[in-house]
Amino acid sequence: MKIIGLIPSRINSKRLFNKALLEIKGLPLVVHTYKRSKLAKSLDDLYICTDSEKIIKVAKKHGCKTLKTGKNKTGTDRISEAALKIKKKYDLYVDIQGDEPLIDPRHIDKLIE
Repeated sequence: MKIIGLIPSRINSKRLFNKALLEIKGLPLVVHTYKRSKLAKSLDDLYICTDSEKIIKVAKKHGCKTLKTGKNKTGTDRISEAALKIKKKYDLYVDIQGDEPLIDPRHIDKLIE
């Protein structure tokens, strides 16, 4: 079974502007989420899905894979659009929220199990 994790992220958070790029111990929040999610044993691939060139630039600087999505999308819309853009087909697409810098990778594995 092939499994991909997709992390929707946007720059224009309503309650906390630039939330995805706010730094925690020198790393942007969305990068923490990506790096923690990469520790999940069950994911074959992982991408940050965003409409923000700023997020893409910062994510790539930290070695994160990204997919560009359209503007004014919900997280679910971003996941759907990204899934259609990926050339490779997966059996399972996992939505991992971009603002979970302390996500436990074992929880991702448990969910998939």
